[in-house]
Amino acid sequence: MSTTRDPYTIGNAAGINFLSSFNPALFCSFAALLIYHSVPLFGKLSYHVLLVFALLALPMLFAGAPVQYLTARYSCRNVVILSRAAEMVTMLLGTVVILLLDTLHAVPLLIIILMLGIEYTIYRPALKCYTAEMVNKPALPWASAATEAAGFLGISSGGVIALATFLIAREYYGAFWPVGLYGAIVSFYSLILATRLNPDLPVNPKLKILELPGTWLETFRKQARFRELVLTGIGESYVFGSLILVASMTVQYIGTQFASLGGPQLHLFLLMPSAVLGCMAGCLVGGWFSRGNVEIGLVPPATLAMALLCFLVGTLPYYSDMYIESGLLFLLLAGIGFFAGMILVPMQSYQKYFVNWEQRPAYFAWFYVPFGLGLICAMLLSYLMFSYQIPIFRVTLALAIVTFTLAIVTFVLMPQFLLRMLMKILLGTLYRLRIFGRDRIPEEGPVLLVANSASFVDIFFISACTTRPIRFMLHESFFRNWFMRPLYKAAGFLEFPTGKPKRLKRLLEKTRAALSNGEIVCVFPEGDITRNGLMSAFKDGLTFLLPEDVEVPVLPLRIGMTWGSIFSCYYGKFRLRWPNELPHPASVTIGKALERNFSAYELRIRLTELGADTELVPGPQERPFHAQFTFIAKRFPLCRQVWEYGTDYTHSIRNLELLIRTIILSRFLRKISEEETGFVGMMLPNGINAVMTLLAIQMSDRTPAVMNYTASQEAIQSMIRKTGLKHIVTSRSFVEKQKLEILPEMIFLEEIMPPLLTWSRKLFWKMTALLLNTRVLMKMISPVSWQDVNRCAVVIFSSGSTGIPKGIMLSHHNITCNASSVISIIGWTRKDSILGNLPIFHSFGMNVCLWLPLISGSRT
Repeated sequence: MSTTRDPYTIGNAAGINFLSSFNPALFCSFAALLIYHSVPLFGKLSYHVLLVFALLALPMLFAGAPVQYLTARYSCRNVVILSRAAEMVTMLLGTVVILLLDTLHAVPLLIIILMLGIEYTIYRPALKCYTAEMVNKPALPWASAATEAAGFLGISSGGVIALATFLIAREYYGAFWPVGLYGAIVSFYSLILATRLNPDLPVNPKLKILELPGTWLETFRKQARFRELVLTGIGESYVFGSLILVASMTVQYIGTQFASLGGPQLHLFLLMPSAVLGCMAGCLVGGWFSRGNVEIGLVPPATLAMALLCFLVGTLPYYSDMYIESGLLFLLLAGIGFFAGMILVPMQSYQKYFVNWEQRPAYFAWFYVPFGLGLICAMLLSYLMFSYQIPIFRVTLALAIVTFTLAIVTFVLMPQFLLRMLMKILLGTLYRLRIFGRDRIPEEGPVLLVANSASFVDIFFISACTTRPIRFMLHESFFRNWFMRPLYKAAGFLEFPTGKPKRLKRLLEKTRAALSNGEIVCVFPEGDITRNGLMSAFKDGLTFLLPEDVEVPVLPLRIGMTWGSIFSCYYGKFRLRWPNELPHPASVTIGKALERNFSAYELRIRLTELGADTELVPGPQERPFHAQFTFIAKRFPLCRQVWEYGTDYTHSIRNLELLIRTIILSRFLRKISEEETGFVGMMLPNGINAVMTLLAIQMSDRTPAVMNYTASQEAIQSMIRKTGLKHIVTSRSFVEKQKLEILPEMIFLEEIMPPLLTWSRKLFWKMTALLLNTRVLMKMISPVSWQDVNRCAVVIFSSGSTGIPKGIMLSHHNITCNASSVISIIGWTRKDSILGNLPIFHSFGMNVCLWLPLISGSRT
């Protein structure tokens, strides 16, 4: 299925869900107000609201078989269209009933509400089945987020507009029937949107309704992850029920405050949509966090946060000031709704991702039975609260306890949720992960992943590559860790024993069975975590894990850039180490499938090639040399990184002062040089002036050609001809001491710098460098090269011992990779120093003596 259809499908589904949620909220809220003021059935408005919305949810209790039959027998698109047409007819009938309300009393209006509930009960499962089928799996979280957020926006908009319309109609017009006509117009527009949905295929066009009760449950019990799907359905029902309960308590709180204050208060009306609007925002944030994967790891922390906020609501009676109390209640209710939205999106995405195509109609149809039961129970509890005057703050404390208990149950019964939560925390704080070749892991079917072992948290890096659960095979020394063993066992990890043939035979049988069942298994053929940053020898025998009767793709997976991080064995054994960079970079590269009869040697070579391919891709935080120095100089402006040592003097300069001089010199070089892609030569010994000149040439969007001043005059002329140099920055005193020939291309720093370094120019650039961030500053001074790491950074020349010197063009990424390798291997930190005695026109002098210390913030 083409991913280009996803935005179109998601946009249409979100629009339909907004309109389909707007109409019931508008009509039901208006009907409750109308019955209360025209033909009251009870003494309180809250009772009318509960009755109306209970009738709306009542058809869900009986929807299982009929809705399953419709969504399986017919196209889900056609069922959505049918429900939109039925809603339009219902709204037209509602218009007539409102017009004749004085004559017909309230019963016909309640029947209209019941009819709305029937069509909504048919519509919701059909839309879920449709999006699960038509949207690509990586886009399912965003599809769920967009549709649910649009639905909550429709609910809040419908309720607010119903209240405003009722007050205006009662005050000025006295005619209430146009509301039904407005609803019919909205239904007509949603019908038009439904017809624009892309066609889909019915699951079973020959299905007979009498076949449903005896077969669907038995078939669904064979569905993979049956327990998780049932629990996520119950959890979603609980979250929606909690939102209904919170909304009911909000209505009661507003009514209590109205009674105590003796009149309407505007700030109290703001409480009504707080939880719903918070839920809308939570859905969008949950969809953003789940982009690319179904992040069920958001569920446990969001559940705990929701329980905490419910508990905090119980402390509100301790505030004596009503305005403070209502303001805090608004924030807490919005927070409860926000975390509820973050729970709903991964749960719905999980259901759509893992329910088989043949089982979707049954699952989503029968799911609305406990869903409707939860809503009605919440309304019944609200009725008891109203009747027996139970304080709402006690109810929220009880809700907090129940929600906290459910979070613990989630940890115990669904260990994958806990595993994904730990993964999300780790990758959101300590590591910055890049994944290459994610689409090579199939969405279904067996897969054997073969990975190198780089750190103690490799399982989290690999888990981030796919939504599907992965059964990792761990050596018994890691599997039996007292802290992680319960999680490993609950998640279905496999223990690799040593020296125990019977247990090894059982392991092979379990692995083959898992692959035959279509699961993902990941093995680490090294057997241990690297102790030096390099891959160890791979062990043979991996082909024995593959079942003979099933075609299983074997995917090589290479984990890189983790050496030196917190959880690597940097000191030869596990010991926590503060990394040079936080978050620390990490990468996972997934290669093409191997042949079935691969050897351990071939596998190791393939992983090595994947590592080399990954290093060719610049990192997200990688900067060109001059931009990185600017970043370091702004971060440590008073630090003295560059030092000069002479026979009778020692000289250094602060980073900020060096940056200012470099920028000023770059402005001069930009004016005198012709082409942005041209070269500017430099012929200087190691020192402050050499660093300043090289950086200034790069900041002027030119490429420095570092000339070997020890070469012969003929070689120097060859360098000039090859690069087309028009300008060579040097020092007159250096040329005289070196006894070099003065060339017409030479520009002497002693002559150009004093006129450039005026106090006004230095003050301007100093204030600019301090006030602007690195990104904006670099775009100002180097508009062409400020972020291009693949641009030629420098040209150095060979010695010419075998002939004419050859120019070697090195990109920023070339040299940064070399420097980064040195940093990771030898454990370089900012506290270290290096003696830059090798000239920078040689490779080692450029890479290690100059580039490494300047990009790492250390001293040279």
